[in-house]
Amino acid sequence: ELEKRFIHCLQDNKNLLVSRSYAHQNAGWIINTRTEPAMSWHLKAQVDLGVKEGVGILSRPDYVLYPLMQSEKIKPVAIFLDGFAFHKDSVSDDVQKRQAIKDSGNFWVWTVTWADLQEQGIKHVQNVMALGHNPDMKQPKFYNPFHDTNFATLEGSFRERNSFALLLDYLSDPGNKTLLWQKMAAAFAWVWLDPKKSQDTGAKQKYAYEMQENAPAYRLNALLPDEPFVFGGLLDSCSSSQQFIELAVVVPQQAIKSTTSIEQMRNWLRLHICFDDRYSQDDGYEAGFNGFWWMVNLLQFLPDMTFTSRKAVHLPQEAETVKMQTSVVVDIQPDESWAEILEFGLLSAEEIALLQSLSLPAPTVGYELQDDDGEIIAEADLAWPLQKQALIIDNQDFTPLFESKGWHVAFGPIDESTLQHLFGGDK
Repeated sequence: ELEKRFIHCLQDNKNLLVSRSYAHQNAGWIINTRTEPAMSWHLKAQVDLGVKEGVGILSRPDYVLYPLMQSEKIKPVAIFLDGFAFHKDSVSDDVQKRQAIKDSGNFWVWTVTWADLQEQGIKHVQNVMALGHNPDMKQPKFYNPFHDTNFATLEGSFRERNSFALLLDYLSDPGNKTLLWQKMAAAFAWVWLDPKKSQDTGAKQKYAYEMQENAPAYRLNALLPDEPFVFGGLLDSCSSSQQFIELAVVVPQQAIKSTTSIEQMRNWLRLHICFDDRYSQDDGYEAGFNGFWWMVNLLQFLPDMTFTSRKAVHLPQEAETVKMQTSVVVDIQPDESWAEILEFGLLSAEEIALLQSLSLPAPTVGYELQDDDGEIIAEADLAWPLQKQALIIDNQDFTPLFESKGWHVAFGPIDESTLQHLFGGDK
């Protein structure tokens, strides 16, 4: 449902021309922008990103936007569509995969939630961007040497724009938006700094403790450098902590000098965001969830920026090597029952060909299981409701919920072994 809604929102936008591309199987969509006719994009569904693309953890975004104009200044965008019910408890996995995509340097990574597609503005978002600013850092004598754009102008570049609206802004003018949002992220990082707290021994100790809680081990050297540094952000140590979202900014003391250029300062600044995903039933969690991903979308344009969650901090970091499937030419048989899956790119061409080769009927993709009161309690990645057969890829907690309703469930990737196990063969 979310994938279809996303495509419909693109098609309904008056500033875009969206057409289905049939150049080859599962080719996706061509998007042209009316405001900038020369700017065109190829939107592809279910793209595997791994070592070939420089991504250290294998992942499959719902969509990837590729610019048709070749330019080093314009990056493709890996897009994830997050329904709250099924992503509220998987943030720890999501942040690792999406950070790996950003770390490749080859993509921007963009998260759009269901609420972003349903609502205008940002009323559904916990907006902490304007909180915890240090007024001293906005004074011209401190601000102007390291920033060439007025802070209010930078703040206006995203005001009342939710994640989907911001994605459309990038689509229309990617080169200028990249530069503008780089400046914006650097300016916000700058005004979050608190030089006075940074000189306080007690505050520094508290900050160090917070980083142990909020940052993975590989990030601590940057956030707690051996050399003198200034820190700040939305932190308990700065008396500016917020529920669900904490943010730290660091710059080495040596960078704050008259000879440091605007671009150099942008590269010196280090920013880290942590989402507290431990209590997903708490009031305000959904707004915090929406707000965290909104901030990640915006602040990723700062070169040295990372993001994580409280649960992810203490998980083993996923292996930096991944095994990619070899590209093969696949033959998909035309069939009316597969039309929607093909139209919206819900499965890859290889997966469709595999299912058809096993003579399986078209599944329901993203099947939602309801309890007796009509509440959604679980989701299967693939389901055959008439046969009560379901395949679950990631969330094994959903398996017993389906089984309690009389379903036969297989847990694992969409491959021949898992499917044979599901439909009665040996695994």
